[in-house]
Amino acid sequence: MFNPAILSIITSIIGTVIGVVLGWFFTRKKQGKEVTLLDRQIDLAEMETVEQTMEIWKQLSKDLRSEYTELHKSFQEIKSENKQLKTTLADLKNEVRVFKEENEKMKLYIDSIKAQTT
Repeated sequence: MFNPAILSIITSIIGTVIGVVLGWFFTRKKQGKEVTLLDRQIDLAEMETVEQTMEIWKQLSKDLRSEYTELHKSFQEIKSENKQLKTTLADLKNEVRVFKEENEKMKLYIDSIKAQTT
């Protein structure tokens, strides 16, 4: 009824299809496990990267806090020194003012002596 050549072709096609379906069916679980394993490895790598990044940020934060503390201390010292220098400057300005007043008095005294001698 069927030509043996056609029957041979149909048999090979059916055999190939059955082989492909069986191959897919049995390797699907293996591939699923491999994909799951790969996903887990990627997740672990990402977690390690996040942990490393967190450690870097913690160290940077610690370094910045230390640097801030040092700068704040230096700022307070400079602020104190500046206050002392302003006080010293005010005192010196006052002394200069007093000396100028004394100088003016001396000039007037010298001028009055000159006027008396001439």
